[in-house]
Amino acid sequence: MRNPICPSCKNRFSLIDGFRMFNPWNIKCRKCSAILQGGVWQKIGLFAGFVAGLAIAGFAIWQEEAGKWETSDSLVWFAFSLTILYLACLLLWPRYTFTIKRNA
Repeated sequence: MRNPICPSCKNRFSLIDGFRMFNPWNIKCRKCSAILQGGVWQKIGLFAGFVAGLAIAGFAIWQEEAGKWETSDSLVWFAFSLTILYLACLLLWPRYTFTIKRNA
């Protein structure tokens, strides 16, 4: 799998580094300490993950409140959903790019 690189020092980011990047507008390279900004795919991934998380939790809450599910069913649903989200992260990771953030 092709890992994204830092444009300043050419350091390759691992997938574990990717899970530590919460803010795509302010990413710090662990090797050279350059402040980076994520590309379009990071921003799409962040927004899609937020929406997917709300949808997953909302569906589980709705099913439990309607009396169709027990708590154990919701736990199975969360485990399945997190697996799908993790696979989506794996597919998006090679597409990520970084640019050096310019101070305004």
